[in-house]
Amino acid sequence: MNDDDITEVVKRGPMLERLADGPVGSGDLERDLSASRSTIHRVLDRMGDLGVVSRCEQGYELTQMGRLVATRVASVRRELRAIGRAEPFFRDATLDGVDLPLDLLADATVVEPPAGRAHFTVKRVSDLMADAESMRMFSTVVSPLYVDLCVRHAKRGADIEAIFDRAVVDTLFSEYGSESREAAAEGGLCVRAHDCCPFELFVFDRTVGMTAHDDAGVSHAFVELDGEAAVAWATDLFERYAADAEYVTLF
Repeated sequence: MNDDDITEVVKRGPMLERLADGPVGSGDLERDLSASRSTIHRVLDRMGDLGVVSRCEQGYELTQMGRLVATRVASVRRELRAIGRAEPFFRDATLDGVDLPLDLLADATVVEPPAGRAHFTVKRVSDLMADAESMRMFSTVVSPLYVDLCVRHAKRGADIEAIFDRAVVDTLFSEYGSESREAAAEGGLCVRAHDCCPFELFVFDRTVGMTAHDDAGVSHAFVELDGEAAVAWATDLFERYAADAEYVTLF
């Protein structure tokens, strides 16, 4: 297939998806796809020329190659829809060197904070943390709110590993000195400093949260991924940045 053929096949994703269910007549395709008879027959002829569709007793069916093509096209369309939904996150995140799991992103929940809810992300992270025994996170922003969140939950017994921008160290000592030292002394809080985290990542027991902030410090979307695969991916990403970060001494 050349580039024009690939474009045509991807464009015909809905038809391939319908044919993936089994052989179907052209009349059923007209009805299910809300297309004219001439359009359906023209597309079927084109797919036939590409070796994707063939005639059969019941009408039309995918060829063996067609089944492979249909599977890949469905995956690409699903991932592109996911990317579109998470556009506010991609707009502000730095993704160089980060391999996002687009297959997992397709099932993500993407919430855009309501107008005037500047601390929506912190509130959501706090809600998720309330039901978790641990949290691993990294952040690009110098936010006392994140520091406060980590200290509070570490003091209640949760295991917190946080990677902050180096400027957060000043906040730790100046505003949360005694609380941070107490949380660290009890073994629940571990803080590292890093210069270039790509966005804000929060890894809980069963859920992953991601957000990013623009130059004004505003978050435009909070992305949530659920399940073991999402947690495994996020944990691996956290460990990569943790390996390049420096421990912050709170004593």
